[in-house]
Amino acid sequence: MRRLDARLLGGYQSGPLRLFAGPSIGYYLYNSRNFTSPDPELQAAMSALDANPKRWQASVQAGAGVTLGRLDLNVRYEWGLSPYKQSFPAPGEFPFLTRRMQQLVLEGGFQLYRRSKSK
Repeated sequence: MRRLDARLLGGYQSGPLRLFAGPSIGYYLYNSRNFTSPDPELQAAMSALDANPKRWQASVQAGAGVTLGRLDLNVRYEWGLSPYKQSFPAPGEFPFLTRRMQQLVLEGGFQLYRRSKSK
């Protein structure tokens, strides 16, 4: 999945450690994968799984980070607040699929320059 995110994270920092949390809005870009199967039921199920979600999704993120010299490491967990439902013809009791975004994001960065400290 490809998407653009806008986050508003606030938090607390003590020395090199920091904690942060806040809301996030994601915009999903078009996802074009093609799956073909001779079985029409399998084709319908895979097409529903591969269908694009709603374009806009709301979520909440929380995480922690540490700065070690010029190296910056962060870990965030994201909970989707906006579910979306895809319907497809399938035998059985539940002919739909409900999904929510949940992901663990690991980030690493390197500072190219240091901010000068004012006296």
